[in-house]
Amino acid sequence: KIPRQTKAKLSHFPEITAKSILVADLNTRRILYQNNSSEVLAPASTTKLVTALVSLDLYSLDDALVVPSQCLSVFGGNIDPLPQENLLVIDLLNALLISSSNDAACILANNVVSEDKFVQLMNQKATKIGMRDTLFTNPIGFDSFDYSHKSTAQDLYLLSLESRSNPLLKSIYSK
Repeated sequence: KIPRQTKAKLSHFPEITAKSILVADLNTRRILYQNNSSEVLAPASTTKLVTALVSLDLYSLDDALVVPSQCLSVFGGNIDPLPQENLLVIDLLNALLISSSNDAACILANNVVSEDKFVQLMNQKATKIGMRDTLFTNPIGFDSFDYSHKSTAQDLYLLSLESRSNPLLKSIYSK
């Protein structure tokens, strides 16, 4: 008979409680495990990967963006910009991807185009990547009241491959 303490040490894998999961080796692109990976759920801050990709289409890294007034009081912001402050795109991308800065996402999405247009560009980018079951309603990752801001683990896997193929983004989120 194995003592109880030893049995606990023999457990190989924690219980999975996620509604949807997809585990992959991003180097080989081999799917290691998946369960309900096509279930539509809120993507939360993984949204910011698409925000970063669209920002790279719109801006140069050394562009200085003016902080719009609507970005001064964004919930979950962590760079706390000053009104009309100029911030470099490269710095905003670092804040966006390293600390999941909501105010950085807001600033990137509200400069050369309106936020509505930016979200349209996000959805076009998602379609181009092959994200068939994804719809973005904002650049931050806030859940929508009608649950329309959505994606799947399968689609987020495609997004991870796309963002990882960009050397700059890969270097930022590897920090």
